[in-house]
Amino acid sequence: MQTFKDKQQQLFKWDHLPEKTVAWLEANWPGVWQREVIPMIDERMFSGLYCANDGRASKATADMIGILILKDMDDLTDEETARRVMLDNGWQYALDMSPGEAYVAERTIQYFRANMLADAAHTALFADLADKIIAALGTRTGMQRKDSSHILSNIKTLRRLELFVKTIAVFLRELKAAKPGRYEALPEDIRKRYIEREKGRFGDARGSEARRRAEQCAADAWLLLETFRENKKIRALDGYRILNRLFNEQCEVESGEKIVLRDTVSADSLQSPFDEGAGYSGHKGKGYQAQIVETCDPENDAQIITYAAVESAAESDADAIVPAVKALDGRGLKPEEMIADTAYCGGENDVALRDMGVALTGPAAGKEPARPDPVAAFETTPDLKSVTRCPRGVEPLRVKHTKRDDTVVAVFDKETCRACDMRGACGAKRHKKNYMLAFTRSRLATALRREREKTEAFKKTYAIRAGIEAANSELKRAHGMGRLRVRGMPAVEFAVFMKITACNVKRYIRARIERLRKCAGGEKSLADAACALKNAPCGAFAAVLGLFNRRLRHPLPLAA
Repeated sequence: MQTFKDKQQQLFKWDHLPEKTVAWLEANWPGVWQREVIPMIDERMFSGLYCANDGRASKATADMIGILILKDMDDLTDEETARRVMLDNGWQYALDMSPGEAYVAERTIQYFRANMLADAAHTALFADLADKIIAALGTRTGMQRKDSSHILSNIKTLRRLELFVKTIAVFLRELKAAKPGRYEALPEDIRKRYIEREKGRFGDARGSEARRRAEQCAADAWLLLETFRENKKIRALDGYRILNRLFNEQCEVESGEKIVLRDTVSADSLQSPFDEGAGYSGHKGKGYQAQIVETCDPENDAQIITYAAVESAAESDADAIVPAVKALDGRGLKPEEMIADTAYCGGENDVALRDMGVALTGPAAGKEPARPDPVAAFETTPDLKSVTRCPRGVEPLRVKHTKRDDTVVAVFDKETCRACDMRGACGAKRHKKNYMLAFTRSRLATALRREREKTEAFKKTYAIRAGIEAANSELKRAHGMGRLRVRGMPAVEFAVFMKITACNVKRYIRARIERLRKCAGGEKSLADAACALKNAPCGAFAAVLGLFNRRLRHPLPLAA
């Protein structure tokens, strides 16, 4: 049953700590967390994780959310997290837990995390806190930047031979546990090769032997798949399904049932039998990648990560920018300008974002042609759907935009074009009655981008993109996002979202402390200002109480 955080402040809760310790806690991150972060956590958002009318009272939801965020702020294990809750005064003050309340079992952390993961509550938590932090800091979101960060889950990087051996072994172990009789009926050499091997590992081979052994594994996989193809219960095993996927991706059956290893394999093929969601990127390697967007206005006190998505490393960055902008638009955070690297700046993405009212800044994708594209010299409307003038200032007779293939056709007067000194060089082609210029909007967008790349204004704006590399480094080094302790898409996504949420909260706290320092003008006055901010609602009551006490001690009014 859900329990909500008691927001009522207790007068003597921290009297067991020295006065200077309490002053420091109040003036630094624990005080900001207690005063400002706890109220941001919407506990009712997580009501679906609890039974409404049954079960024992649980730990307050705000406490559990706070513990998970603090855990990822320092990249701690569950054991280290439970210890911090019990022994760390900073954590206790931040979570507003007295020493008698400051306990959480590792199992409680694991159960709560599993419930959040099953309910996908981590995505809602990230978006909700990011929106509230942006509102509290007054963060400008008109300018944002985008990049992807590679993530390796808790898997071993396997070669093709090792991948075959591990996958077959997974199936055989599962078969042995579910159907021991069918396992024992398998050929002895297969069982000894993968499960009952006495010396060495079949996957541990020299490079000269690896190809031959991989072909043997492919033949064994085919034999196992064909042996149990008609058995519905064995086909339902995860191990059989994974082995079937591996065989289809890595092998092909030629005439005469000859098994051949494929020379090329898709990037989204199986990388580990223990993590089916992981993919392969020729640029970054095996695993996953996080698509990240953060604010980048120089006037902001802190740059906040506004969007995150986790996907296989095999996915192309080019397909990620439009969904990101749509998601930001749905939360009221759509940027006016998105700065990204070459992978995101294809012509199709430029046009898509232009139609959404977003300017895409970054180098053009693809190889630059030897000669500039002549269509860039034509004047067009901002949406690139119409031509207004040719390079010599002549208006077209008519312009047509075809939605189906996003093509623009501009028709110019034949006699005018015949007399033009740019005839044949501007890109307009002669037809029966007129000259016509035809182009796709993506082609024009790319041509205009290449021209803009040469300007100083572009170089100055694009330089801001480099700042997101610091965010990637911060997430990996400070929060452990580069190498996770979990595997599988759901667990990886949960871990990434919680680490990004922790990063946002950390940035918010730093910005708030810095603002308080500037207003207070010193460490001692900072503590006084923090205490005054926290105790402001009690000021009037304290004044009345003090006056009442002084009046009690005065003899004359009482005698009257």
